[in-house]
Amino acid sequence: MRLGMLLIRLMVGIIFTVHGAQKVLSGFKMPIDMVTDIGFPAFLGIILALGELLGGIALIIGFLSNYAALGLVLIMLGALIFVHFPQGYFESEFPLILLVANIAIMISYNWKKIFEPY
Repeated sequence: MRLGMLLIRLMVGIIFTVHGAQKVLSGFKMPIDMVTDIGFPAFLGIILALGELLGGIALIIGFLSNYAALGLVLIMLGALIFVHFPQGYFESEFPLILLVANIAIMISYNWKKIFEPY
């Protein structure tokens, strides 16, 4: 069980780190355009990009994994509700998997431990 959750945590962490880095390295243009197009303020795009990047890194190293996963659950819920669900089920499958994987991480790791590398 521990090895399986470690693999899930690492893969989810890598996915969010890469996607967050892409948004940050674009000068935040991509996430700002994305959130303003659906009617949210621009600063939210910066917060989301940094949340993905830092949350992904936290999952990879095992630092506050539960809290990082909780933040990523909130990001994915927002992405699903405001972006993916309106486009239909087939555009929602990957974000749904990321949502469920983060929930699994949240319930599988100890909330009292700050650092769990494995």
